[in-house]
This record gives sequence, structure tokens and C-alpha cells, in this order.
Amino acid sequence: MVARVSGVVQGVQAPSQGPASSLRGVGGRRGPSADGDVEVVFEGAEAAVREAVEALGGPRAPGEVAAVHQRDEPAQGVRGFTTE
Repeated sequence: MVARVSGVVQGVQAPSQGPASSLRGVGGRRGPSADGDVEVVFEGAEAAVREAVEALGGPRAPGEVAAVHQRDEPAQGVRGFTTE
């Protein structure tokens, strides 16, 4: 799952660093896009990935999130979480 977060976004955390312990075990990466949005790729159990995407636009979202757009992509077998 790829989520693109727009708005004034700072401090998007790896799922294992966030408040929800159920997100542990979700792998992926995050990094800036050319237009200032943040792109976050999540891999793992479907329910945990869904929860991670929902957290990006939830009440504890980092900064002022204007929108979270998501698209499915094939998993790449990512372990851990990296920042680009």
C-alpha cells in the first residue's frame, strides 16, 4: 500500500515508533516527493497496514494533514522501515 500525504506534514514516524503497538511488524519506507507531499509505503498484514494508513490522517497525524491518497502496489518484501 502506498499512501501520499499532503498538507504541512512533518515527522511522519515509522509504525513501530508511533503510539499504536499493533502497527509493529509493518515494514516500508517514507520520503518526500518533488511537490512537497510525503510518500509512505507500508507492507505487512492487511489490518495493520490499513491501521497505519488511517493513522496518517487521524487525530494524532503529524502536522496539518490536508489529504491522504492511497493506492495498492505489489509487496516487495520490505523488512523494517526506512526514510529516504
